[in-house]
Amino acid sequence: MRKIVNVVIAAGLPISSVWASPQSDKAAPVTVVGYFDATVSDGEHQSGYALSLWRAGDTIVGFLIVPRGLAGDPPTGLLEHVTLGSNGELFFTAKVPGGWKTPETPTVDEYQFNGVLESGMVKGTLQRVTGKLNAGTPESPSGVRAT
Repeated sequence: MRKIVNVVIAAGLPISSVWASPQSDKAAPVTVVGYFDATVSDGEHQSGYALSLWRAGDTIVGFLIVPRGLAGDPPTGLLEHVTLGSNGELFFTAKVPGGWKTPETPTVDEYQFNGVLESGMVKGTLQRVTGKLNAGTPESPSGVRAT
């Protein structure tokens, strides 16, 4: 079963920059693009999606965070195949730990995002293309806006 979620996420962090490597004078500066949060929590449990993005020269790097259960230490996947177009078009894939198939075999949920980064918000469609979410994971509503 494929799960498609439309997300709208507002920026939660100010823009700032640091250096990628203090040992190298040729290192590209790393700039925070933003932390985009569309999670909900009752204090004990957390669900939804969050996205951390940084820019290093022409490269965009980041994490997709997918809390689903007890709050704290949510499953997190490194973004892969990231593209950010000149008009803000954003695409990425990510593999997020999904649980355990057997005690020796972990599962991985693979996600694909296609959307835009504009006006401090990420808007688009996040699709789980493979994997199995834990039973009872709440659906994220379409058009979630974090504050």
